[in-house]
Amino acid sequence: MTLKVGYLGFEVSDLAAWERFAGLVGLGTANHGDVTCLLVDNNARRLQLVAGARDDLVYMGWEAADLAEFDAVRARLDAAGVTWAEGDAPGAARLASNATSRSRTRTACRSRSLSGLSASPRRRSSLVPAGFVTGDQGLGHIAAA
Repeated sequence: MTLKVGYLGFEVSDLAAWERFAGLVGLGTANHGDVTCLLVDNNARRLQLVAGARDDLVYMGWEAADLAEFDAVRARLDAAGVTWAEGDAPGAARLASNATSRSRTRTACRSRSLSGLSASPRRRSSLVPAGFVTGDQGLGHIAAA
């Protein structure tokens, strides 16, 4: 089983500053209700920003390749004694995926498993004319202490 980092959600105290930063480095932005997304690659909601005081990572999504792998993740959580809850359809739509479940890590960061992230057209800007391409590499990796 190989999960990818599907998205990261940050609570930020100065959303306007993040939007200015995005423009400076050639990223687009998209607003989805109370979530502002920085458009960095072909994932519709890879980097998510919500207004708040923490200025920290507050949630992350782990992308399963398909629904079978998604179910295997939940089985592993059960085997490890991790409590998780089924995501609902509005939450999945908000995250631009077709299925979600959620759990909480040892820290205050919420964690979700998901399947079927929606793609958006490849980002292009005058600063990065070839567009941002991550392909199978996704966003990167996360190590927890």
